[in-house]
Amino acid sequence: VFSTPNGKNIYSYNVIMITVESLADDGVRSLNGLIFDYIEYGQPIHGQFNFYDRVSEEAVYHFEDPMESSFSLRVHSRLGRGERSASGIWFCSSPSQLNCSVAKNLTMPVFRPEAAFTYEGWIEMPGRFPEPISTGKFKNAEYEDWSNPYIGSEAYPNIPGEDFLNNPPDDFTFPTSLIGDGNVYLTLEPYPDPEPDAMFPFILFSSPLPSDTLNICVTTSMHNGYDRLPQFDAVVTKR
Repeated sequence: VFSTPNGKNIYSYNVIMITVESLADDGVRSLNGLIFDYIEYGQPIHGQFNFYDRVSEEAVYHFEDPMESSFSLRVHSRLGRGERSASGIWFCSSPSQLNCSVAKNLTMPVFRPEAAFTYEGWIEMPGRFPEPISTGKFKNAEYEDWSNPYIGSEAYPNIPGEDFLNNPPDDFTFPTSLIGDGNVYLTLEPYPDPEPDAMFPFILFSSPLPSDTLNICVTTSMHNGYDRLPQFDAVVTKR
């Protein structure tokens, strides 16, 4: 229960929201908080409402499509065969199994550069990886992510993804097949990220990894987990 600021009437406002803010903000409105309000389709992620100027400070561009995601396993940055071919994961669809070509198929809102959030892909394989490993952060799913530290020397698609071939972190072994017991995730991450090596608990998409080689270069759809993010109901009363 809270009162409206500065004694204003509740009807002076048109949005009620809950945002995610850094603890260091100490109550200061960043105008980049994530709004959790139930919208089946529309703008599921956008910026914080400015109570004082009564304007929307949006953190993303206009977005009306439902969020969708898929991935395929295939190394693109090095020519290889066998198990090595399944050492890469790219968030795309594969219109052709014959040559493993890719098509952009990641539908998500585009964060403005100043937004306090990013997206990030993750691979989790118990028994093979000691902890989840990132495929890269990005704010715009139309282009490659910000970092590809493990790829080979060949060209790779201009989409989010990673080939796990070189420069493995401590306790990891590359190249490694991504076929088997494990999962792939797309998460929402704070930016700047206070724990860059840890997966944030806001999972937007998830899917099991393929269990056999028949699924290499086959598009795998991911479950949209937006319905599991925090939601709330608000009751407005007069006192």
